[in-house]
Amino acid sequence: EQMIVYTCIARQEDALILVESQSPELAGNAGDVSRRLAIHLRDHPMTLGERKTWYTQNEEGRDIFDDMMQAFGYCALDGSEHYFHVYRRQYVNYICLSDDVEVKDQNVNFDYMDRVSR
Repeated sequence: EQMIVYTCIARQEDALILVESQSPELAGNAGDVSRRLAIHLRDHPMTLGERKTWYTQNEEGRDIFDDMMQAFGYCALDGSEHYFHVYRRQYVNYICLSDDVEVKDQNVNFDYMDRVSR
């Protein structure tokens, strides 16, 4: 079953993570990566626009987020694929990490973040 495994809300102006939650099954440093992503988006707001997805695939023996900061364009491999979805609304960034491979399933993440933002 595909699902959202991590989510957080960060202020745009100072990249402060206001709230976060993750699945107990998620191993890795999603929180640290989200903080670095929030800082990057604060410093480079045009990177995002209103919404964007980044992809990573876990390489055996490595943290699934090891390569994220190199290009915000991910890579890695153990069969587990993850997608960072970011949605911006009124100076707040909504970030979630999911293992949804199908685009239609990924759209559920943006629907979720849109509802949370209201």
